[in-house]
Amino acid sequence: MKKFLIAGSSLAAVAAAGSAGAVDVTLGGSIEMSVEYGLGKDVAGMAFDGSSVSQSVALNIAAAGTTDGGMKFGGSFGISTAEELKLNPYGTDSDGDGDDDGKALFKITNGGEAAIHGTVYAVSGGEQYTAGEIVSVKINSAWHNGGDSFTDYEYPVSMDGSSGICKLAGIADENGTAFRSNDEDLDIVAGDYMPAGELGSAADGDLEITAETADGNTQIAANTAAMTVNVRSADTEGDATATVTEIFVGPFAEVILTSSTTKMVVGAVCIEGDIDASETAVYVDVATRVMHVGNASIFLEGGFGKLTLQQGDYKGKVGAIGSAGDEATIASSGLVAIIDGASAAGISGYVAADVGSIALGSRPNYMLGTSVDLMGLTVAVEMEDERPGSEDDGNTYIDNWDMGTTYALGDLTLNAALDSSGDWAVKATAAIAGFSATSVIENIGTGSNVKSGLSIDTTLATNFNGVGVSVGLNEDLDYTLSGSYSLGAGGFALSASYSSADSGGKVSAKLSF
Repeated sequence: MKKFLIAGSSLAAVAAAGSAGAVDVTLGGSIEMSVEYGLGKDVAGMAFDGSSVSQSVALNIAAAGTTDGGMKFGGSFGISTAEELKLNPYGTDSDGDGDDDGKALFKITNGGEAAIHGTVYAVSGGEQYTAGEIVSVKINSAWHNGGDSFTDYEYPVSMDGSSGICKLAGIADENGTAFRSNDEDLDIVAGDYMPAGELGSAADGDLEITAETADGNTQIAANTAAMTVNVRSADTEGDATATVTEIFVGPFAEVILTSSTTKMVVGAVCIEGDIDASETAVYVDVATRVMHVGNASIFLEGGFGKLTLQQGDYKGKVGAIGSAGDEATIASSGLVAIIDGASAAGISGYVAADVGSIALGSRPNYMLGTSVDLMGLTVAVEMEDERPGSEDDGNTYIDNWDMGTTYALGDLTLNAALDSSGDWAVKATAAIAGFSATSVIENIGTGSNVKSGLSIDTTLATNFNGVGVSVGLNEDLDYTLSGSYSLGAGGFALSASYSSADSGGKVSAKLSF
């Protein structure tokens, strides 16, 4: 980090150093070159398969000063490079209702609001699993989760509809020929298990498969040329229909259940997202990297406390541990205002609100929080009120809350977090004779399409003469290995890592200043 003194007058630097209008400017940044390797990491132009290269440049600029009256002020922002140029396209309003009916050119993502539809039956025993019991489904050699986001590229686009991906597995009821994306025929024979492949379209527009249950009931999935999948079951009432952009078929499918078990199944599972909730914009791949400015904030601090205006979401002051302690979040529509009250006897409070949600006659999306420091033990609680009429359909005042504690005793630090979704976690960190050990015990509350239950992750690390080594292990015996080497205090570091769960890792060189 480098600091500079900038004066608010045209006087010489010697005189400026003593002026009340002087502002301290801090400049920092990093340059990183990296290569990711492993399964699924493939990029055209590389000399070997299974790799992906990337480069990034980032600058962080902060300024702060003090008025003659003792009031502090300042701000900061970051500059980083990007390989895509994002543009806001013009919308069309064909019906005159003031809403965009579509875009001229776009890249569309469902924003992670994906839902799982379908019913499957265990290959061994025929036990039925409903959509709510499924966390992930393996499609085209990759796992797809209920929270996954899906991206589609089309022109033009209607803002109504869905995007997603389906896996159909089981015995075909009718003969047919489908077409893969590579134009190869995918022959389907009645009475035989479905061949593996991507389904482009069926010859007659429909394809039906059957999955036998333990008691002889059947579950049928029908795929039409319109890329919709209707899921029906003799055990349930009504149909579940998914409109998707990709459909894959095969003899069997693999799913991970909320009970953390993996099963081989037959039937239909669709991961579907709502386009209405997506971000729509034009993305252009540029020949050279472009600069992106973000994470901007300004503050004013005095006897009343501290007022901050920031760009982006505000997650509060409770430190999240894994998935615990991250429920209360102000989702910014452009600007978030945060007021931190002055601390008294170790007690401090804060309030935050989405500026874009402030309107007469209704409550904004806001958060209230407080923290207490009791001789090394810190306890923080924060509560969020979502804006009524949007996510807060029940119009309650406490929609989400987080609670966190921290206790430090010498080289031992204990952290705990709990939130309104029922998730909780405990983290312990200890440092002894140059070695550090961190262990996290996390419990995910029961919920639809969520892998629930306890998990334990442990990491051991050490650093000797600029060489850092770390080993991590989780309850599934998946391990991570990482090493780094720092060249003195110059800010240059080399690092390498490997993850057994991802069957790959990353090698990078980074210069920080």
